[in-house]
Amino acid sequence: MQKTKKNEPKDTANVAEESSDEVYMLCDVNSAKSSLNMNEWLLDSGCTFHMTPFKEILTNYKSDNSGSVSMANEKLCDVKGFGDVCLTFESGFKLTLKNVRHVPDLCHNLISCAALRRRG
Repeated sequence: MQKTKKNEPKDTANVAEESSDEVYMLCDVNSAKSSLNMNEWLLDSGCTFHMTPFKEILTNYKSDNSGSVSMANEKLCDVKGFGDVCLTFESGFKLTLKNVRHVPDLCHNLISCAALRRRG
């Protein structure tokens, strides 16, 4: 005969189930046309130059229908011109972006990391 202790721990294990469900999130700058906001700018590491769909915020505007830009989704969008944009931050700091491309088919203003690096 074998005696067992009343408070002796039983052999148990906690099991965590793994789920094979994966969630993907994608941000497309060419979606949601209704969300256009001329005061919001996105910093874009894949963009070659600064771009905006808003002609009215560009100063020193020059029409130029000679080119197009290739988007991440491989869509081509026409460049209609270029100009400068003066951004004023909440701190009061002002930054002028030069040669900002006017691309009416965009859904967001884009600041090019590459263009910022080139200007120093």
